[in-house]
Amino acid sequence: MLKLVWLIPIFPLVGFFINFLLGKRLRLSETVVSVVACGVIGLSLLLTLGAFFDYKANFNPGNEEKP
Repeated sequence: MLKLVWLIPIFPLVGFFINFLLGKRLRLSETVVSVVACGVIGLSLLLTLGAFFDYKANFNPGNEEKP
């Protein structure tokens, strides 16, 4: 999952391009624009949570000695 971290900021950017730049040209309805906007943020959230839990499960500190 950590290999997909770069997609976290890409999804909202793609949603912006779909809604802002192509929305009027494709004559997307408000419902479609809303689904795209919420969907890309939801995908970013899922990737963020997946990366967090993947990092948490695989975290191995190099120095476990405490001063």
